Amino acid sequence: MSHRVAGRSPANDSGVSARTSQAPRIGPYVQMRTKLAADLDASGWNPLAPSVYLTLDGREYVVIARAEYERLAALARVAELPPLPRSDRAGNVPAAEYARASIAREILRRRTAAQLTQGALAELAGVRLETVCRIERGRNTASTASIAKLDRALSKAEQKAARKNT
Repeated sequence: MSHRVAGRSPANDSGVSARTSQAPRIGPYVQMRTKLAADLDASGWNPLAPSVYLTLDGREYVVIARAEYERLAALARVAELPPLPRSDRAGNVPAAEYARASIAREILRRRTAAQLTQGALAELAGVRLETVCRIERGRNTASTASIAKLDRALSKAEQKAARKNT
């Protein structure tokens, strides 16, 4: 059940309305905080779940936490992964091309999840920025030493992020 939140702010005079799962007795900011506090007590609460919807000039928007926005933006960037090679009629794929693309996808996915730039990853791994760029494009075969350095740097970044989130 949702309600339109009506107030006397200039924003509402310009066609802005908001709805939450709370009754429209109080302002939208207080309602959002009330909803979040109630959700904290509920089992299975997801702090990244949207709780407020806004309508601006007839278009509906969802208000989400910044962390969730950044996670979704990172996933969108990962969607631009290097393509895997197509298989031939017998179902075989070129092994070297497939390995390059798989490694590129994994490094790109992990780097993005760790919220590292290519430059930051290169610095942490002790490799050149060009090396990270070439590997992530999936067109060049990386040395095992470079892959190992990148893996160690990504593992450290992932551990640091995990400790930060705890």
